[in-house]
Amino acid sequence: MADHRFPGWPKGLNNVARPDQVPSDAMTKAMNVDLMPDGKPARRKGRTQVYSGTDMHSAYGAETFFLAVENGALKRWVDFNVTPLTIATGVAGAVSYVQLNDMVVWGSASHLGAIDMQGQPTNFGLQAPTAQPDLTAITVGGMYEGTYQVAVTFVTNSGVESGTGKAAVVEVQDGGGIQITSIPQPEDDDATGIVIYASQANGSVLYARMMVEVGTTSVDLGYLPQRRPLSTQFTTQLPKTNLIASYNGRMYAMDGAVVHFSEPLKFWSTHETEGFFYEASAGNMLLAGETGIFVGCDQGVFFYRGDDPGNFTRSYVSHPAITDAALSLDGEFIDPSIAGQTVALWWTVEGVLVAGMPDGSIEPIREAEFRIPDAERGVMAPLTREGIKQVVSVMKNPGTESSMGFSSSMDIEVHRHGV
Repeated sequence: MADHRFPGWPKGLNNVARPDQVPSDAMTKAMNVDLMPDGKPARRKGRTQVYSGTDMHSAYGAETFFLAVENGALKRWVDFNVTPLTIATGVAGAVSYVQLNDMVVWGSASHLGAIDMQGQPTNFGLQAPTAQPDLTAITVGGMYEGTYQVAVTFVTNSGVESGTGKAAVVEVQDGGGIQITSIPQPEDDDATGIVIYASQANGSVLYARMMVEVGTTSVDLGYLPQRRPLSTQFTTQLPKTNLIASYNGRMYAMDGAVVHFSEPLKFWSTHETEGFFYEASAGNMLLAGETGIFVGCDQGVFFYRGDDPGNFTRSYVSHPAITDAALSLDGEFIDPSIAGQTVALWWTVEGVLVAGMPDGSIEPIREAEFRIPDAERGVMAPLTREGIKQVVSVMKNPGTESSMGFSSSMDIEVHRHGV
């Protein structure tokens, strides 16, 4: 066979142009090779199996451990020769991950949790009580006459506290007290205590009065000094969803058409009546950018620019995204000049790869040269191979290639010492 040596294809792949109009320094398809910066192909290394599992999906690699769902259980590996640690069972659907300070937050349709950087499960908030306890006025307790409000929260040993709802109310006679029964119990194993808050007579601010152990269902409350005020009323844990993002000191979680956002620096906690906004329809994409967040739904992808939900401005930026074919990553994967800044990247149903740049501008990536067909869903991951920054995209049930114009291929032989 003849030994053909090529100068390379510096313009990379082009599956948009007509076959007779593809530039001489571009190709239509490349199999099992990477095109290096000079356009010359380099053969990809083969794969080495490190673990054999079944029904595995939602993989994530942190610095010191690896996460994936296997048979409905989220598992963590630090060594593939050692039995993995099971983080959670009964995990429904796809899982998304967000690295947040010193932990990895993970979310699915059935779970919302966190893992510290040593690979151990850690607390990520507590579910609020679903109801308040029953209150009955009693004749002893030394309290002033008036109307009292009472509410309870759950806490952990580390001080994480749940939200709570509307307080229960009781009328107390002068010198009397309150019998508290049917105290709700936490669903989370991390909760170690129940804090009882009560207002002053005819007051509107609730103050911590006592803490009881989990399992306590009744207690009498008399006059006690007021301590810290209740700061988590009408807050609850973020919803369970795989559409999660972190931006400017808040977590965001999209559930249907509702985008919930956390309290500042309380990443697990959202206000029940004020901590959300609505999108035009059910969402399928939520990404953090450098100057705002990108939200995708059936009507398209929208950019919410601003440093806080209270001053967001909303603008349309692209056609709808392919479900799950999106990620936020370091700008160095797009342009070395924006290394260290966050860039959002997604595939649209029109087959275009779109980048949300740090300044909020939107840039199609090689729209005129390369497109993919629409797909049922996809997945993307950053990868560094032999010093080359890459983003790998895998699509499920893509559309026919005829929508891309044509199909073609080229067989090439790569020699170890150059092409």
